[in-house]
Amino acid sequence: MCKSHGPIPIGAWCWRVRKVAVANHVHPFLHAPGDGIQLLLLLVAVVFGPVSAAAQVGCIPNTPNYPCVYVADSGDSTVSVINATTQNVITMIAGIGPSPTGVAVTPNNAFVYVTTVNTPVSQVAVIDTRTNTLTTSVSLHSLNGVPSQIAITPDGAFAYVVESSTIEVIDTATNLAVSVVNGVTSPTAIAFTPDGKFAYIADTCPRNACAQVVDTSTQLVTTTIQIPDTLVSEPASIAVTPDGSTVCMSVGDPNHQFEVAFINASSNTLLVAVPLEQLALASNLGFGITPGGILYAAASTDPITGNPLNTVIPVNTISQVAGAPINVGLGPTGVAVAAGGAFVYVTNANSDTVSVIDTTNDTVIATVAVAGKTPQGVAAMPSIPPTITTQPASQTVNFGQGATLSVVATGTVPLAYQWYAGMSGDVTKPFATGPSISFGVLTSSPGSFWVQASNLAGSANSNTATITVNPAPPPTITTQPASQTINPGQTATLTFAAITPPPLSYNAQWYQGQSGDTSTPVAGAVGNSFTTPALASTTSYWVQATDIAGSANSNTATITVIQPPQTVSPGQSVDVGVLVNSPTGSPVEVGFACTIVTSQADQNPRLASDLGITCHSNPPTITLSKAPQSVTIMISTTGSASGALAPRTRNPTWFYALWLPLLAMAFFGEGFSTLCSRCGDVSQYVALAALVVLLLLLTSCGGGFTAPNVAATPAGSYKLTIVDYPIQGQTSGFVQTLLIVPLTVT
Repeated sequence: MCKSHGPIPIGAWCWRVRKVAVANHVHPFLHAPGDGIQLLLLLVAVVFGPVSAAAQVGCIPNTPNYPCVYVADSGDSTVSVINATTQNVITMIAGIGPSPTGVAVTPNNAFVYVTTVNTPVSQVAVIDTRTNTLTTSVSLHSLNGVPSQIAITPDGAFAYVVESSTIEVIDTATNLAVSVVNGVTSPTAIAFTPDGKFAYIADTCPRNACAQVVDTSTQLVTTTIQIPDTLVSEPASIAVTPDGSTVCMSVGDPNHQFEVAFINASSNTLLVAVPLEQLALASNLGFGITPGGILYAAASTDPITGNPLNTVIPVNTISQVAGAPINVGLGPTGVAVAAGGAFVYVTNANSDTVSVIDTTNDTVIATVAVAGKTPQGVAAMPSIPPTITTQPASQTVNFGQGATLSVVATGTVPLAYQWYAGMSGDVTKPFATGPSISFGVLTSSPGSFWVQASNLAGSANSNTATITVNPAPPPTITTQPASQTINPGQTATLTFAAITPPPLSYNAQWYQGQSGDTSTPVAGAVGNSFTTPALASTTSYWVQATDIAGSANSNTATITVIQPPQTVSPGQSVDVGVLVNSPTGSPVEVGFACTIVTSQADQNPRLASDLGITCHSNPPTITLSKAPQSVTIMISTTGSASGALAPRTRNPTWFYALWLPLLAMAFFGEGFSTLCSRCGDVSQYVALAALVVLLLLLTSCGGGFTAPNVAATPAGSYKLTIVDYPIQGQTSGFVQTLLIVPLTVT
């Protein structure tokens, strides 16, 4: 019995009458003037519609026909296939079965399920979208169940068929009806939450319309949501918002006001009922929600007159505010939202057309004549295959750095990402999942990678991205060891710091000598700091930091050992006692000499010889060994002063005094001749000998005078540098000893 009010002409579509009577329906155009022309146009559409795409009628990804929209032509047991790009009918699928009504496409776009009314057992036709041909029909268990709407779970595993008094469940893997949903009364429509855990069913309760909540794991009703002040006869469409937060259900109030009831999906409580249009009924196929949350609701029939309407009303499911009505063809029955939400398709049962609404401005941009008659249910391919919009990029990083490869893909969510090692297309080496992969500290180039983005509708392969790691750099010395000044016998601590990229670490080795000279490593000095032994002379050190990539040499750090200050007058000499050893540990024969004199007044270095300063050891040649030994260094200046300031090895001065009588005789040589008349000219020889003795006395006596080679050493305060030098060619492994002596010339 029809649940609408008033007379019901053939062209008016009270849904429950239509489910039974549609098989014998006579198209209203055949009873109007010009029926022959209308029939001719219909035949042309039927015959020539498929011809334009005869070469390829399957909806295969990446072909001109893809994606497709499927329309159940209830009047002649066919399904029209519309190219969603060109908005043209590309083929008609015949032999579907009597009165095809509900249409649903699997989430992977591979199959279309269409309900048909057979007697006594109804069936569901299954269409392969790649060929757009009928592959099988699934028999339902319920006798005379009159199936109408059909919906497929988000994972594509099951198809739920809404019948007049029950809901049957088809396993899409086997295409067998496997169970029924118990606890429903007179269902009209069904919709699933995005996760597929629950189904919401538009149903009738004893006093008003209601929504039944079904747990899909048990297929049992868990909650009944009453919609107060609604007509039992007018529950129709139902839909769930893409975010799963809200359920929308079409109902009618006692005045036949078309309303949308909004239900909170978290608490399963009624939020509000929003009036849409006075004196209008909804079809159980007439709801569609875009990804942006805009509901498009078809007002199908006038409940008083039974006449078809021509209105689709957009409603914002977030604000629950209705927009301006959109005029479509007569008797809008089915509503389907294209994948991505750019277009909405509305079947017009009384116009044999499909209206295409552009959702950006809610205008009808095309009206497509279907290949059959009396279009009812409509379904657009629900999924958009992935498209990679941002490719993973090859990159070069430094040793020790990390790297990240990322991809951006569009398509119907959820999108899965599988990364592979190797070249794009090689799936033998799965690597990781997710839209990006990260590499931590890289010490070598990991190679090439690519990613495959996929969803239920298909997959897309990215380009190959290669990560290249620059070779490791050698250590970088950030803090150089610093030169220092100490007193004889003190130690000094040298430190340095270096960096090297992780995970590398460096080894440090200290050396004695000038930077780069690795002939004299310091035993045991292998860290960032090093304490010298007690030093008696100026010594230089440096350090080398080494890792697997190479090494870095520090600057030379000189530990200057300042000897005790010495004071002389020009022409005097001074003895300085020092401890010296062979730095190489091997015996070496050396001598000592003054090199540079630095004036403390102007810091101007001069050659010691230019200032008349000379140095030598006593004895002049000394063999140094590993053990420190005492060495006496004589520092001499030029000038008129006499005397040495420190004791040294010399002949006793009293010995020369023995020659004094002879000197006197030399001065009185004439008298000597008189005393010794027999000696002849002996006195001349005595005088000569006395002169020689006098010269010896002057040059040998401690207080004597030395004939200067240069002018007198200038007075001033100096720092005198004394060095040793190898003699007799013993230079192998030789490290020069530096002695710094403060010298004041008064």
